[in-house]
Amino acid sequence: MKHTIKGKYILPVFAVVALMSGCNIIGKQEQRVDDLKQVLRDVYTPKSMDEFKEHKQQWVDKGVLTENEAEALFQSGTDELTEEDKGRTLTINKAKYTIKDWNSSGLETYVYDCTLKYADTNTNFVVQFMTDSETGKVNSHSMAIMNN
Repeated sequence: MKHTIKGKYILPVFAVVALMSGCNIIGKQEQRVDDLKQVLRDVYTPKSMDEFKEHKQQWVDKGVLTENEAEALFQSGTDELTEEDKGRTLTINKAKYTIKDWNSSGLETYVYDCTLKYADTNTNFVVQFMTDSETGKVNSHSMAIMNN
């Protein structure tokens, strides 16, 4: 039986290509996890209203959020931040994601378990972001407060 050199390398080359493709998907997801962590920090712990507004547009321009989702997330009932507002801290306790092929919804989802400290009160909450399957931009979210 004759073996050719070409046949000998097909499987290893295929394995390397498959591995690189998988890493590329995971790398993009991990970048999105990091981006959304920063979105949460920008929403909950701004240092000024100008910064708050700039960050809103920045995430739309970067292609992370749709315009509608940015409007939904970056809402404020004030034009000025108090010292207590400026002193808020956000801890992201856990972040995880699923790609659309891994779940029954067919959507990429990103879930963050957070603690917001504001005026000596800790509020634990979970935020889930869902992405548009065509653009990859976050187009909706849901939030649940775990305790107050």
